[in-house]
Amino acid sequence: MKIPNNLCIKPFIQLATKPSGYTRVCCTSTSSKFIVDSNGNRLEFNSDLNQLWNSHTLVNLRKKFLNNEKPIECQACYDLESFGKKSKRQQENDIYLKSNTDRIIYAEHNNGELNSYPVILDLRFGNHCNLKCRSCFPSSSSLIEKEYNLINKEVINKLEIELDSEVSLWYKDKRFLEKIKLILPELKFLYIVGGEPTIIPEVLKLLNLIIDSGYSKNIILSLNTNLSIFNNKFFSILNKFKAVHIGPSIDIYGDRLKYVRHPLEWKTFKNNYKRLMDLNYDNLYVFINITVSVYNIFHLEELYNKMLDMSNERVSFNFEILSIPSYLSFNILPDHLRKIAIEKIDHFISNVGIKDQLISIKYMLESKDDYLNREKFKLFTNTLDKIRNENFAETFPELKDLI
Repeated sequence: MKIPNNLCIKPFIQLATKPSGYTRVCCTSTSSKFIVDSNGNRLEFNSDLNQLWNSHTLVNLRKKFLNNEKPIECQACYDLESFGKKSKRQQENDIYLKSNTDRIIYAEHNNGELNSYPVILDLRFGNHCNLKCRSCFPSSSSLIEKEYNLINKEVINKLEIELDSEVSLWYKDKRFLEKIKLILPELKFLYIVGGEPTIIPEVLKLLNLIIDSGYSKNIILSLNTNLSIFNNKFFSILNKFKAVHIGPSIDIYGDRLKYVRHPLEWKTFKNNYKRLMDLNYDNLYVFINITVSVYNIFHLEELYNKMLDMSNERVSFNFEILSIPSYLSFNILPDHLRKIAIEKIDHFISNVGIKDQLISIKYMLESKDDYLNREKFKLFTNTLDKIRNENFAETFPELKDLI
């Protein structure tokens, strides 16, 4: 069959969860759309697998793609493509489309339904975390969830912070591992996020189940970690998988790290990163995730060089531009600070080969001034500084004009 141009392979091969255990099509779909049944009820990962996999949402989405439509919930990818950028839809199609055309053909002849289970699982194990990073949310950090409950409701409303994180312990339900056992024979890619996955016992239990089942050799495991601790039991079993993609998150170095990713200290991260490099597993690939915000826009090249000095040849870098919360974006910089940031990015671009991501950062610095969010930044910063007994102006003297 001829594959429709607008088709995305994800609804044919993937199940994704939110920290609440409710399911969604993928993390980039508009408003993180939930998977629902024909009555509009949200479906949990622990619900009946056949009911979930051939749910109202997934069946209708597959049919729309088979008709070469552009579903509204997938607009984020189409918008990116219209600007000449490669979307998540295109990236996933490049990897998985050719090997899964049989699923597309089956769905076309069976009214959008499938008789085979997911190839990809994207699992969000609640929000249990030992850090409270300034750019994070209650849905991803239990410490932030507790801290935000201390903030005046008027401030919460002004900052448009969503306190109802809908986090649950869905992964502790015995039905969770029963569902995994059904999916394992076809599973090829497992993506795990927390909270912090390395300190959640159920994540380690899941990985051991996969290894004991004999299927780990068929599965690529991908996970993000803050590397605030080095869990030997966790890292010692990773060589049992076909491949492992570890994404350490690090946004800044030195004494400033504790301010941005409280209470993580640079010495701790550096020591744990060295232990990760020393593993020397043939199947291990490291993707350093750097979220680019107002905090680190002046220091990206220095951070890159420091991490490069500590890394081996199987390490790459991903610069993710922070968009939410918008008041922590580098777009809040006034003109005189924006000029300095552009000069630093220009210098970085001239010295490294990762130009595409950096050019996007420079483009945003040159084209957008989000001055309306400067007051929100000031309110957010002063509020957290008071709770944590920290001082932004002393930590980032070059940015003190912001407050």
